Amino acid sequence: MRSSALATALAIAALPLAAQDAPRPRPDAQAHAMRPRMEERFAKAVGLTEDQKTKIAAIRQKHQEGAEARRKAAMDARKAFMDAYRGSSASVEDLRKLHRAASDAQMEAMLDHRAQRDEISALLTPEQREKAAHFRGVMEGMMAGRGMGRGHHPGMGPGMGMGPAPR
Repeated sequence: MRSSALATALAIAALPLAAQDAPRPRPDAQAHAMRPRMEERFAKAVGLTEDQKTKIAAIRQKHQEGAEARRKAAMDARKAFMDAYRGSSASVEDLRKLHRAASDAQMEAMLDHRAQRDEISALLTPEQREKAAHFRGVMEGMMAGRGMGRGHHPGMGPGMGMGPAPR
């Protein structure tokens, strides 16, 4: 009896470790797979015309290749910084340089996204711009609730794993 209880306890204790080693889908692959549905929801929520949809698709296509390269550069720079940070051989000055490079790469990716958003916004009517802003706000709230929003980490939303947030 004791040995089966011990075996069960050890198996339960090992579950979090096994879960950490399990392959996880890449966030960029998940976002890429969700894109067509999100674009369709956006088009419906904002009330885009067929002409606007065509022009927006062209804008997104124009930005796609450069944006992917900038996102990859930002992720690579962030990884280089974190690897150096976790190690003990990098000097403080080296860490500062790597952090600056990661920050600059992230800023370039963000500026490209902003330029794309501004080009799309220029195609919209004032009413559609309002609807688009509302749509973005709703989507950011949903992503934050799933631990994917700005500055959030999975499982670290309201309540931080301690039940629902206080009302």
